[in-house]
Amino acid sequence: MIPIYFPFTCIPHAVAEGLNICFGRTVIYQPSLLKMSSEMHKLDEEKLIAVRRPVSGDESKLRGVVKAYRQWAENHQGSELAFFKTQKDKAPFFEDTAVQQIRSDVRRRAAGEAEMPPPDYLFNARMFLSIAQAYDEQHMALDSDLADLQALEQEMLKNIRGSEDDEDQEMAARLARSHEDAGEYLTESRIRAWARLALHDPEAGGLYVTDSRAVLDWITDNVPAVELVAHVKGLSPRARWNESVGDWQVNLLARLTRVAAGEVADATEVALQPVPARGGRVSLQIFRITGEAPRMFWSRWTGVELPEKDEEEGERTAALQHTLIGLLDLGRPEISS
Repeated sequence: MIPIYFPFTCIPHAVAEGLNICFGRTVIYQPSLLKMSSEMHKLDEEKLIAVRRPVSGDESKLRGVVKAYRQWAENHQGSELAFFKTQKDKAPFFEDTAVQQIRSDVRRRAAGEAEMPPPDYLFNARMFLSIAQAYDEQHMALDSDLADLQALEQEMLKNIRGSEDDEDQEMAARLARSHEDAGEYLTESRIRAWARLALHDPEAGGLYVTDSRAVLDWITDNVPAVELVAHVKGLSPRARWNESVGDWQVNLLARLTRVAAGEVADATEVALQPVPARGGRVSLQIFRITGEAPRMFWSRWTGVELPEKDEEEGERTAALQHTLIGLLDLGRPEISS
């Protein structure tokens, strides 16, 4: 069972490192065949992620729509980044488009014209995820630039003092930028759009991981039975991979596979074992969505019938009784206001 990162289609380097020390390589979806960013290529080459595209087609149409969205967002708010961050509870572009569609349909009926074909929800989901990815990548670039600046400031302080003492370490913590949770923006829309990709992935397993507390909170608020089945603390993404780390990862994934299949209640036994990568701030929590296999779980957010499974996919997923959701916490220090 290979973990899949959600509900985002790009991932910060620090998050990829954190997931790598927990599981090894993590799958990340792309909504189209459009060119990936240089950062994503780098993560793929470093074998921190494995890129997967569950759906393809209409690439030129998708490129054109995303370009039109950028122009639309600039006209409405002056900046795509600023606009996206103000939309916590609704998806931009879709609402206006829906209103225009209704008005257009009314006019066509009155004129005796044929109705427009029904909306392509899968394409709309891919379009939304592409727009969200553009925002997320821009935001990650800003985070990276700020982190570089903070590192330079800290190095200058260290050179002035000649050594790093407790006060230096405290200052380093204060300078460290608190990670802004991208999942706070359009949480529901992100999850519903991403779910459509998940339902078209014939290789999907039962473990999905995120670093967004807002995403986890939204899921737990909307699912009746969620239970914590494992909690690993004090992991260090900087730890060197070795055979003992690899063995621990294999044991953890094997145990989680049994949890998803309903064979064991939790993965506490593995989580409490001595972890070779201890000594850091990173923690991992695994939650079980009890009684909902992955396809059932993701379909609840789309409102559509499940796609038919091929024979190979059916055999692989038949044993999964529950869905597992992981939350990675990098333990970033908060900024004092």
